[in-house]
Amino acid sequence: MYSKKVQDKIAILSVQAEESFVNIRTVKAFSNENDEIKRFFRVNDEAYSLAIKRSLLFTNFIAIAMLLLFCSMALIMLYGGHLYE
Repeated sequence: MYSKKVQDKIAILSVQAEESFVNIRTVKAFSNENDEIKRFFRVNDEAYSLAIKRSLLFTNFIAIAMLLLFCSMALIMLYGGHLYE
């Protein structure tokens, strides 16, 4: 879910930057540089915050998966040790 949102924001950011660079003369003619910079940073900040949320969710998922993996290995070893006795 967050991966798609991050990719969408990055796509919007890329299109916006490309439009600004292609139309640089129009931007300069209307003295719109500051507005374009603000718009770029706003979308960039949104993409960044979504990427941070995605990373936190992914790290939590990996931590839980590893915990379950090692707990299951420990239970198997305990059960096997019990059977050996």
